[in-house]
Amino acid sequence: MAKHFVETFEKRYQYKPEWCAHIGYLQTMIWAAAVEKAKSFCPVDVIKTLERSKWTDTTLGAVHYDASTHQLVRPLPVVVG
Repeated sequence: MAKHFVETFEKRYQYKPEWCAHIGYLQTMIWAAAVEKAKSFCPVDVIKTLERSKWTDTTLGAVHYDASTHQLVRPLPVVVG
């Protein structure tokens, strides 16, 4: 998924995407999936759908929203050395 995003972005804009472009894409993708699943644009319905979401494959790997904090939970690589 990440490779596809980078290739598509680079083809259209003639440069590699920076972090903010990637995060904008990711958040829009997650929101659109939640709207589709909720069958509603109502923010309350979308929030409830995100709260019930399970791990979803994204450009960052598998992510989900924590229902109690509404924070995105995602893998975070740690490099030692």
